[in-house]
Amino acid sequence: MKKKIRTTKTKIRKFSFFVLVLITLLIATSVFRWYFQVLPQPSIFLFRNVELPKKSDRILVFSPHPDDETIATGGYILESVRANASVWIVVVMNGNWLHQEQKRYKEFEEATRVLGVAKENFFFLNYPDDTLDKQDSYQVRAEFEKIILEVKPNMIIFPDTRDKNPDHYTTGKIIKEIIAENSAIANNATLYQYLVHYHGYPSPNKLAPQLYLLPPIRLVSFDYEWKRVMLPQEIEEQKLEAILHYKSQLSRLRGPFSRKILLGFVRQNELFTVENQEKE
Repeated sequence: MKKKIRTTKTKIRKFSFFVLVLITLLIATSVFRWYFQVLPQPSIFLFRNVELPKKSDRILVFSPHPDDETIATGGYILESVRANASVWIVVVMNGNWLHQEQKRYKEFEEATRVLGVAKENFFFLNYPDDTLDKQDSYQVRAEFEKIILEVKPNMIIFPDTRDKNPDHYTTGKIIKEIIAENSAIANNATLYQYLVHYHGYPSPNKLAPQLYLLPPIRLVSFDYEWKRVMLPQEIEEQKLEAILHYKSQLSRLRGPFSRKILLGFVRQNELFTVENQEKE
């Protein structure tokens, strides 16, 4: 009888342990999913608007790869061109995945034709993809700084340094270094950062033009302020038209994830971050 009771107690303990492990896993999974989710749709109305472009603006966009300028800032570029502002684009990498650099550049020219940016306002630095963090940082920085001083922008748009792609965060890091050490640039230019590569972003990962683009919960902090630019329907449609010119990125060779990322940025708004200087 005692042996039977001990056996029953052992089974109960094992079952309780199993239930505890199961509950822990469920909680951990829920927390993990929440941690890598974006803010809910209604939160878009809590964000302030970015400064809309004016005719007098000189806007310099740093695009790590041929397509980032359209994915992240295509709507804002369209608004800038519509306002008769001047826009320049720096393409840092050459998009040479599978030796497709010529095709990527051609797609870039087709997409930016839709955006309305003049060819003479392009800078191509031709670094191979996925190598920017391995390049001579002084050389890259000198090239960036030369362009900034030549264009004399009053607005610089560049990648958020929290982006998970090395070419993106390295581009952002070098620009921040230039700005930190050149007070003339820092004092005369509004700085907007954009995000492309991050866990679960954009969400949902598909073409959903009726939805808003919202930031990952994990990246909401007092160090950065997220700002929005709301896009009229015709601008949103033009942005989609421009993105569709990047056929190499939308192809099956790149995989479904690449296609979803590109199309997932066609929303009723775009997002930029402004770094909070008070933290320093």
